[in-house]
Amino acid sequence: MPIISYLLLRGQCGFCRMKIPLRYFVIEVVTVVGSVFIAYCFRVTWITPMLLVFYGLIVANMSLALSKKLGS
Repeated sequence: MPIISYLLLRGQCGFCRMKIPLRYFVIEVVTVVGSVFIAYCFRVTWITPMLLVFYGLIVANMSLALSKKLGS
């Protein structure tokens, strides 16, 4: 849903019309693509939920590290 709303609103907030940084859109896309890939590769097994949680933590850590490195 955040990906669709970002595209429909052209990267602006729906209330105040301020520009939303592109990095949030990229993080959402990377998360969705990676999660779909994991779900496709591992189907419904006992390890799939653990891999999805681990992948989410990796994406969160990566985004925090990049934002600190970029200074924003």
